[in-house]
Amino acid sequence: MSDELVYDFAVESLFRGIGKRFTPGLKAQVKALGIDPDSKLLPGYPRELWVRVVDVIARGLGPGDPVKAHRDLGAAIASGFAETTLGKVMRPAVELMGVRRLLLRLPKNLTMSNNFLKVTVHEEGPQKLRVDLTHDVPSADFLCGVIEAMARYAGATQCTTTHRREGGLLIIDVSWAT
Repeated sequence: MSDELVYDFAVESLFRGIGKRFTPGLKAQVKALGIDPDSKLLPGYPRELWVRVVDVIARGLGPGDPVKAHRDLGAAIASGFAETTLGKVMRPAVELMGVRRLLLRLPKNLTMSNNFLKVTVHEEGPQKLRVDLTHDVPSADFLCGVIEAMARYAGATQCTTTHRREGGLLIIDVSWAT
């Protein structure tokens, strides 16, 4: 088994976020990969399996536009987390924190779902951040979708992300309006 793990609540959040779009056929494809959506989840899953599962779901839900499909799944995991008990408890605090303070917490928020990702955030302006990540797991566009959804959850009326590779890191530039 891989030492790099994605924790069960991340998987659960994705499945919750997909909701009714998670068809029996798509569930069967995910189960064939090694995660049974209808059974109790294991505490963690290998990083490589997570990447394959997200890719299969993205292709199933968004054929023809993988960038949009991965960004939509990133948004789905964020909304799925908001439906969990912890997400519901955190909602009032998130609203009080606002966009900037929530996004400055990305190192903690993004790394609590796995044991391998390292994240740093740099303020580039009043409503602009640079996020440096050691991995683009499950994909850069998925992570952009997560960040955009988190910003909206905290009150942003608009959030834009772009990504690039630089010096072995995934760099995501984030800007927003409230």
